[in-house]
Amino acid sequence: MVNTVLKLFSWVLYFLGGCVTTFIHEGSHAVTTYLAGSKVYEFRPYPGQNGGAWLLGWIIVDRWPNSNRSIQLIYIAPLIAALFFCPVFLLLGIFVWKYFLVLAFLELLDVVLWIYDYFRGVEYTDAQRFRYYGRIK
Repeated sequence: MVNTVLKLFSWVLYFLGGCVTTFIHEGSHAVTTYLAGSKVYEFRPYPGQNGGAWLLGWIIVDRWPNSNRSIQLIYIAPLIAALFFCPVFLLLGIFVWKYFLVLAFLELLDVVLWIYDYFRGVEYTDAQRFRYYGRIK
């Protein structure tokens, strides 16, 4: 029952604007992966199940960079992208089309969740992986 509700919620969120913001989120991972000299094996900017978890999207990296700093950049890229796109969507929502306000809210939500995940200590989030690769020497 919970899994069904989670699937339904993720698809509703996806169609309300998550398709755009998920593409930005996963796309930022993919772009920084290529900039770090690695390859993206799978790019999936839409909901599905990966490793038993229900996710809004993901990328699978074919080979990771050798540098921990490059890996950290891959994990912090969605935060940087969201910090850029949130004010852009906010201004577009105010001056062009109100729908962009939904996208601004979802980007802001991505920022808040990234920061929350950084401090709360739950594994398998971008923020926690960013912290992990910052501690490895």
